[in-house]
Amino acid sequence: MAGFRIEGNTSGNVVEVDADNNIKVVTSNNPLYMGGFRNFSENDTGLAVGGVPLLSSPEVDTDYRLRVATDLSLDEEDLVYTAQNFTKHALHINTYVPAFTLLGINFNSTNITTGNSAASFRTYKTFSLDGTETVSLDVEAAISAVIPVNTTIEFGFGLAATTAPYAIFDGVFIRANSTGLQGVVRNNSTSDISTTSLFTDTSGVLFQPTPAVKYQYIVYLSNREVQFWIRDPISAEIWLAGILQTPSGYGSPMASPATQVIFKQNNSASAPATATSLSVSRYHVRRGGLALATTVGEQSARTSESIYSAGTLTTTAAQTITAGSITRPVGQVPNNTTSTLASLAGIYVENGTLALGTDAILMSYQVPALPVAPGTTFLQNRRLRIDGVSVTSGVTTAFATGGFSKFFYIAYGSTALSLTGVTADTVTTKACRRVPTSIVQHYTATHAPGAPNFASASYHKFNTPLYVNPGEFIALITYHQGVVGTVGVITHALSFDYSWE
Repeated sequence: MAGFRIEGNTSGNVVEVDADNNIKVVTSNNPLYMGGFRNFSENDTGLAVGGVPLLSSPEVDTDYRLRVATDLSLDEEDLVYTAQNFTKHALHINTYVPAFTLLGINFNSTNITTGNSAASFRTYKTFSLDGTETVSLDVEAAISAVIPVNTTIEFGFGLAATTAPYAIFDGVFIRANSTGLQGVVRNNSTSDISTTSLFTDTSGVLFQPTPAVKYQYIVYLSNREVQFWIRDPISAEIWLAGILQTPSGYGSPMASPATQVIFKQNNSASAPATATSLSVSRYHVRRGGLALATTVGEQSARTSESIYSAGTLTTTAAQTITAGSITRPVGQVPNNTTSTLASLAGIYVENGTLALGTDAILMSYQVPALPVAPGTTFLQNRRLRIDGVSVTSGVTTAFATGGFSKFFYIAYGSTALSLTGVTADTVTTKACRRVPTSIVQHYTATHAPGAPNFASASYHKFNTPLYVNPGEFIALITYHQGVVGTVGVITHALSFDYSWE
């Protein structure tokens, strides 16, 4: 029999097919007969992960509005220079000799095979994850030769020790060794919590990167799962190499709410037979999942509250509270190495006898540093964003002599508090950046309590925010020009305008 004839019972009309033997179908425009369709998009054919295509459906809210999101770039660096960018990155080295070249950072430029050699390159910045967002990392990286036994390369999102072999203890990352490449999740542990199968290509063959060819590796991080993608620059194919769901019993793949980008290579105690090297020429971090009509800092403040700093006007800011009132600290002469007001806001009582032209710290704050080993708790180790500073001051004890102008500026970004400490950026430390403010105060020789200080302003707004990374300091600095004051006391109410990203 050639086939079946399909025709209408009443009309007698028959069903038609096209030249490829597909039945011709027209959807009805009559609401009484209209059916429905499920809408899916194919993100990946699934050829590298068991043949099951990765399908995702768009979402609508209860008012039938389609959910739309945009990407927000958080960090990007083309590593095509011949010296480290000390402002953005830390480099930890043990025996390996990394080199910065126009083709990227080469982690083992001298082809060392010595046991226990290691190098770790990481951002000072941290990247946070909120709600249903996705934080993405794109990396352009090459491996110079087939990876021998006893050599391991890892890169992705993570927190790591600062001592060799710089083990990642919290993060999601790609691991490459002699057996192949795979995705890894570590949650507050130096042991793997979850790993993917070894990556295969779209033909199902174990993926081995061609030596010296820069592939694009992509890590997608969300609270529900982690995806690992590869793009081959030769074939121009891009495919899903592995998926890891958030391990059972964990609320998120990582314990820390914020993470760094890290690249690491190390040899085990047993020396490898041959040398290889990771070369990274570019990375890009972006945040997607929300149609942001606000800043990241405002968003984080809204969802998490700005509670990550030492308290303001409390004992942590060198002030006590008695019967509901704040006990003001005693008058002090500020200096350029220490700070008695360690907070983002507070009261500083200053003896106005500071030597002329001497920079002195009125208020400082260190952003909580990232952990360097597994722990029992994780602080909110996010980047601190400063949008402005407020200085409101008044004389509370009259000056006997003087007559000076008081200038203010911001020192930030250093890994040391002292203004005489780190004087230049190095591989693992940073010097402070100094930003003048428009706030200038003027005090007369016999300035009395209640008399105005003729300030040019009490608030300075930074049109471009200042960002302070975990472990770095920000400080409000003052210096005097004119005649040295004696006896007089100034009480300052100080506050940074801040949020957290």
